[in-house]
Amino acid sequence: MLAWALEGTKGRPEELTFFEYGGGTGLLCALARAAGIGTVVYNDIYNQSCQDAKVIHAGLGLAADHYVEGDVDAALRYLEERNVHCGAIASFDVIEHVYDLDDLFEKLPRFSRGGPLRIVMSSAANGFNPRIRSELLEVHRKLEHEDREPKWGQKKRDSLVAYRALREQIVRKRLEDTQSSLPEPTIKTLAERTRGLVKPLIEKAVDACVAGGSPPAQPAHPSNTCDPFTGNWGERLFDPHEFLRILERQGLRGQVRGEFCEGRYGIASRVKGRLLRLGTRHHRALGLKVAPFYSVMATRD
Repeated sequence: MLAWALEGTKGRPEELTFFEYGGGTGLLCALARAAGIGTVVYNDIYNQSCQDAKVIHAGLGLAADHYVEGDVDAALRYLEERNVHCGAIASFDVIEHVYDLDDLFEKLPRFSRGGPLRIVMSSAANGFNPRIRSELLEVHRKLEHEDREPKWGQKKRDSLVAYRALREQIVRKRLEDTQSSLPEPTIKTLAERTRGLVKPLIEKAVDACVAGGSPPAQPAHPSNTCDPFTGNWGERLFDPHEFLRILERQGLRGQVRGEFCEGRYGIASRVKGRLLRLGTRHHRALGLKVAPFYSVMATRD
């Protein structure tokens, strides 16, 4: 992924700024520093991940130059204040969790301040692959309807309560706070149809019903669901081409590509991955259907 993010960038590595969006453990940042990238920027919305990344990087002797906690707006503000221009941006298994992807892809090109830019956003939530899609539909069902047991390593910001139950709690609390009432069937309908909405939008839907309106329409996607308190989507399924078009409207050229792992499980896996990549190079639709993950790639010279 680091190689893809640096592909086509101009100048010496020490002149480039690399930005890892939603970095988690910060592996890409560590690799970028080891590869001699001049300025390395780590970002994550979760405070504990930021602290963990600092410890990991220090232990490896590969510290980033900047650690930015927050969403895309916080990262933009931080870098603009310091006049930092990013030439390469990458993330893995992040975009399927971002609540407002339209907003993210609208703002990503701003990180380069109009200069050359390479973006690589990869995700294993590949809904084009029938096997993966089936598995993730089951993940959605469990998140929506089943409480979860706490486990070691669980992010404290992630709710363990079934998302539908959380939404019903929000509906009832809003009615209590506003000293309002709705029929029980309407409360149940609101809890069902606000799937994929965050707390402020759920409360807005409740207020609309109290004022005499109707509950929202059924969500367009049959199973996508998110934590209503954080907006964290549970392995969201979507067509990445929609978001590539947002980048293209801003002057970037790009592609959505099915990706295959090489070397992770030994020689056989390496050979299989190489053959699949070669075999599907000119058949992107087929490549997406058999690939374990995909990448949205875009470039501005």
